[in-house]
Amino acid sequence: MIKPKQTLFLFTLLMGIHSGFAQEGGPPMLIDDARVADYKEWELNTSFLISVTDKVEVATPHLDLNYGLLPNLQLKIEAPLWLDFMKGQSVDIEVGDVIAGVKYRFMDEENSFVSVATFPQYTIYGEKGFLLPVFVEKTYGKYLIGVGVGHFFGDHNLNRTEVGGLLGYKPNEKLDLMMEYFYVKNHFGDYGSNGFVNMGFRQDLTDKFVLLASFGTQVVTPSGDESERFISFIGLRSLF
Repeated sequence: MIKPKQTLFLFTLLMGIHSGFAQEGGPPMLIDDARVADYKEWELNTSFLISVTDKVEVATPHLDLNYGLLPNLQLKIEAPLWLDFMKGQSVDIEVGDVIAGVKYRFMDEENSFVSVATFPQYTIYGEKGFLLPVFVEKTYGKYLIGVGVGHFFGDHNLNRTEVGGLLGYKPNEKLDLMMEYFYVKNHFGDYGSNGFVNMGFRQDLTDKFVLLASFGTQVVTPSGDESERFISFIGLRSLF
């Protein structure tokens, strides 16, 4: 089973281009996106994450800060504060994995047949390691279909492959609807495989604020592990 603080890595497999009537992945979805922050613009995603197994674990706040350094090039850093609630026990508080990366979109569907991007990133605190993902997407009117794959090179041979698929629908200019499947194959010991399904939406409130939310469950769990019966993401995107 992926521990709740490790679910941050679920945000590192990328998909999504904001093109035409299509919508992208990224927060609040497990699959991250290829959309980069506008040049010289800051983007802050502040969220509240929940994971329910045999206990309840909450990340509050989970901060995801992005900056458009160059056209098609974005800097990113994210970090959570995890609170573990065990029945009959005191609350355990710890800082989760702190991740820094550079997102680069090198093919844009507006100029090419598909959108292709990558988002190399390093975990500087927590389960240290380097993630290298690649993703490809195509929009069809109001719909988006994307696939992506990444490999995490972790300390102590804690390596894993991450694969995801996203289907998106944009009924109007202010609302994005999304569903996804995310699969993780661990290559160390008996860690096994993990699979998640998730559904979410993104609603523009103003030009500067966006409401983010998603809800899902774990559908593939290694034998003997507790399944994450419920996962959720509720947050706000601020642009400045």
